[in-house]
Amino acid sequence: KQEEKKAEATQKDDAPAPDEAAKPDTAAPAPDAEPTPEPAPEPAPAELPLAEQPTPELAPCGDGVACADGEQCRVPPGGEEMKCVSEAALAIICAKSPECASQGKCGVRDWNCAPTSVEHCAKSALCTDSAQCGFIDAEQGPACIATAESCRAWSKCADFGMCAPHTTAGDAYTYWCLPGSESDCTESAGCKNNNRCKFELGKPCEP
Repeated sequence: KQEEKKAEATQKDDAPAPDEAAKPDTAAPAPDAEPTPEPAPEPAPAELPLAEQPTPELAPCGDGVACADGEQCRVPPGGEEMKCVSEAALAIICAKSPECASQGKCGVRDWNCAPTSVEHCAKSALCTDSAQCGFIDAEQGPACIATAESCRAWSKCADFGMCAPHTTAGDAYTYWCLPGSESDCTESAGCKNNNRCKFELGKPCEP
């Protein structure tokens, strides 16, 4: 019996404590490391408008000197000598030319400066001086034209009755403003101040 009691005591000593035996493995797994975000790319610098870009340097040509592919040997706008001109260089030259501001010839068409959008015409002296604020691209080529809206907004509509666009028969363009009705003349300052109240189609208001 003493040997049995010793054996039981030994088994009790070797048995794990109740808390240790029942304690689950609660160690949480290590979280995955978050990837380091890549830095945002630098924004591309804004391209300058053509009129603000440097005037391109043009190489001389002619007399046996040929131009590179994509260039033409011609006298550039405002120049006097033959130069090798690319369309990209011509676009800058046209945008910086006096004809851009005066006639809206800010774009390129068939290797020549020409208006190519209504914006070119609306910003030109043609718009303020003669109401040619609209744009047309007809068979004869692009041009700045007077429109019903631009004529009506023109100062000479109120002053002289020039309130409607005028087109010559057979002409695809509408170049200028003239009276379009009797009321254009009778309601104008020219009628009230100078008796220029008579309307005749295709002519200014007359006494």
